[in-house]
Formats: sequence, structure tokens, C-alpha cells
Amino acid sequence: MSIRRNDGGGYMSVRIDDAGYEFIKRWEGVRNKAYRDSAGIPTIGIGFIRYKVGARAGTRVQMQDYLTDDEIKAEFAVQIAAYEDAVAEAVKVALTQSQVNALVSLCYNIGVSAFKGSTVVRELNQRKYQAACTAIGMWNKAGGRVVQGLVNRRKAEQVEFFRNG
Repeated sequence: MSIRRNDGGGYMSVRIDDAGYEFIKRWEGVRNKAYRDSAGIPTIGIGFIRYKVGARAGTRVQMQDYLTDDEIKAEFAVQIAAYEDAVAEAVKVALTQSQVNALVSLCYNIGVSAFKGSTVVRELNQRKYQAACTAIGMWNKAGGRVVQGLVNRRKAEQVEFFRNG
């Protein structure tokens, strides 16, 4: 499946599919109780550090927090849309579904600002797909140090990037 820009200069809706959802869940994990991520940041659910829905909307995760499975699903649905929109806004070239999945996963993990300013996006927008894929691997640090889990995730995102095209 190809995601193309529309003729009006705007961007089309870019959404992960079920494989993308499972990919992100596998790498982020799903936790009902708050924990500290590899950078020491209180995290819950599927990598949430801040809430977007419910009574806690706008607040940061606290170590004593707990979410039900339904709360995690609702939170993820709202949170992922911002990352999908960021990929759609930043990337000006056609993408396959697996490329969408890989790029949304990367954006979800590194943040919108970092993604939009990344070499990954610059290379993609020059239609240098292989160079963009290689650049995904640069995002392997947390707290200024290389983290093996991020090295592994970036390799998986690189594989996903070219899985179906």
C-alpha cells in the first residue's frame, strides 16, 4: 500500500496498521503500573510519559500511577495520532505501509521535534530511502549513552522499513 500526498499540497492521513500497533507494543511494552524507562523517566502503558485523556490529561506520569487495560487502549489511540500526523506533515514522499509503521514507531520513541529535524526525514524527502533507513540507526542513545535496547529497536525499525517494499 502506498501513502501518497494529495494534489492540493496538503498531506494525506498516515496511520499505522495492526502490524504497526503490534510492533510499537512489542518494543514499548505494555505496563499497567508506572516504571522508570531507560532514561529514568516515569512511564506507563505503552511508553506514556504524559497523559492526554481522562482526569489526568496534561499531567506527567507519577511512579504510583496505575492504568487499566481499557485506559491504556484509550490513551494510546489519542497519543499515536499525534505521531502519525507528525510523520504525515514531515515526510513529503510516498511511503509503503511498512515504512509508515517504522517511521511512526521512531517518531513515537524519539518525539515529534526530534523526528521532524532528523536526518531520516531530510534523506527521505530527497527520495534517498536507503540513506533514510540507515539514519534510523543513529537514534540509539538515551541519557547520552548507547542503549542496547534502542540499538535492537532501531534494527527492527530498519527491517520493518523495507518489509513490504
